Amino acid sequence: KENGALMPVYLAVIEFTLLAGVARPPRWKPWATVFLALPPLALAVHIALFAWPDVGRLSTQAIILWEYLGKIILPRPRNFGIYYDDYAVGVPEWSAFAVATAAVGWCVALGLALAWRRKRPFLAFAVLWFLAGHLLESTVLPLELYFEHRNYLPLLGPALALASAARQLLESSSAPRTRRAYAALGLAGAAVLVGVTWIEARTWGDPLRQVVVWANERPASPRAQYGLGMQYLFAERYAEAGEVLARGRAMAPHETYFALAHLLIGCLTDDVPIPEVDEVARDFARFAMRPVITNLLDNLALQLEHGVCRRIGADDALELTEALLSNPSVIGQYRWVALYTKGRLLALQGHLDPAVRALEDADAILPNLGVLHLQVTWLASAALYDDALQFIQKGRVDPRWRPWQRALYAGFFDAWEQQVRDAARGKGT
Repeated sequence: KENGALMPVYLAVIEFTLLAGVARPPRWKPWATVFLALPPLALAVHIALFAWPDVGRLSTQAIILWEYLGKIILPRPRNFGIYYDDYAVGVPEWSAFAVATAAVGWCVALGLALAWRRKRPFLAFAVLWFLAGHLLESTVLPLELYFEHRNYLPLLGPALALASAARQLLESSSAPRTRRAYAALGLAGAAVLVGVTWIEARTWGDPLRQVVVWANERPASPRAQYGLGMQYLFAERYAEAGEVLARGRAMAPHETYFALAHLLIGCLTDDVPIPEVDEVARDFARFAMRPVITNLLDNLALQLEHGVCRRIGADDALELTEALLSNPSVIGQYRWVALYTKGRLLALQGHLDPAVRALEDADAILPNLGVLHLQVTWLASAALYDDALQFIQKGRVDPRWRPWQRALYAGFFDAWEQQVRDAARGKGT
């Protein structure tokens, strides 16, 4: 992942804390300069020049980092999840004093860690490793403010420091009664962790129960409400799904995936009111793109291809797709998916020529073997064998394929060509 760029920082933390007292070979300093000092310095220069931090974001992250740390040291049941998109920059309930205290607290912790890196290496390692792990994702990059998964690797620092402190405490005590008390505290802590894990595992093991809990805990989170609506949809509880998605759309009208998921219910049942297609299309053309929209649109096309859609037709889905393509924020792979879906919908209506052209537009963005095969299949099914062979040849010589792809796909192209020629001979052409 992108945060692999932090590897030199992690190495530097280990070298300058846990291994601070180890004798170094003569060439260690040049190596450390090149591989440990220069990469973080280059990162800092890049941030200073191109990604100057938003003060409001950084002050909010100071609070969030303490919350992350609290979840490591004192984990509580029902205190974990993945939906924090309602966490705003400059959280209103935090006063300026609280934010300043949080920021100063981290500055003090960093200063002590650097000062004590030889005297208390495990404590220094805990602080520096934790902060190193959050150096990118929890600072200047314009990512979602709060995401617990970022805590997985950083928690190693505080966890090892706590384990080291517990061991030192136990070994430093000579009185049997005191040692038994420490051991009992350790067992109690382990029991608490087991209990929290058991409660969380039960929640995570039941997808519907899981999203119900999260939606109740994060009522202002659009993603939490969407997740609940989709789980009701998967469970065929269409009325409840419609209610949740309608409520989510009212809460976040700019998030058009609520309306599209709500429309999808119209494919599956006649009993739930759904939004007007024209209204949803207008929103598609003006609101920001979200990746889940293309997934839902693809799912809608799939329902239509299987002939199981009740109240939404290919014309409706095509109107939504055209509206999406008119949105300037739909670029790259998302535009590719929209064009691919458009081609399938046009083919479903029997409009072969514009369907093939839509897939050609998709191919211009990104070559794809499956799209090419679909074009060849359509042309061959319409007895346009020469055109199908031309597309196969175009695929063979496409310079965008990498060498390993060209070698791997050669067999597919040969098989397609043989199938087209066999079909042509069967038609007597």
